[in-house]
Amino acid sequence: MLKFIFTVLAVLLFLLFFVDQFAKQKIHTGKMKLESKAELKKEKNLFIIHKVKRGENLWKISKMYFVDFQSIKKWNKLKGDKIRPNQRLKIFGFREATASWYGKEFHGRKMANGRKFNMYNPDLAAHKYLPEGSKILVIREIAGDEGKEIKRNLIEITDRGPYIGGRDFDLSYSCAKRLNFLKEGVIKIKYRVVSGG
Repeated sequence: MLKFIFTVLAVLLFLLFFVDQFAKQKIHTGKMKLESKAELKKEKNLFIIHKVKRGENLWKISKMYFVDFQSIKKWNKLKGDKIRPNQRLKIFGFREATASWYGKEFHGRKMANGRKFNMYNPDLAAHKYLPEGSKILVIREIAGDEGKEIKRNLIEITDRGPYIGGRDFDLSYSCAKRLNFLKEGVIKIKYRVVSGG
């Protein structure tokens, strides 16, 4: 009888600890991430600055960032369609996250979607709860003498993870190379869900 009581108490203590840890983190249920209204409002206002290059127009830029042509005009209070090289345009609709990368140790292993992980494919990525198959535009802003340089890549959620606290995305080795953060290992990124999320 005493053994039974100790077992029940141990289970209850474990459950209390688990619930406490769960409550301290953001709650994930299926596809939705439940956050406070203040956090969501703040994240809706995140933007990047695109520096216009020679030969670019609003249509090309809208395709780069998967946004509506008219939205770019509205965000930047443009009256016409003309833009000029070196002009800086705000592109809204981004959220902030932390990304790491995975490579050699997992190369050839089966991912959550059943396919084999290929570290040389820049499109593959892991996330804890975004639906498999979701397309995500990831952006890295690198500070430079003439403002921020933007590195971008379109990824697909094909795996689950990362399982280290404080990380949101695990990107493939090739994607990390494209975004230029192999040495850092973990960086802040901005992202927007293009489809499936």
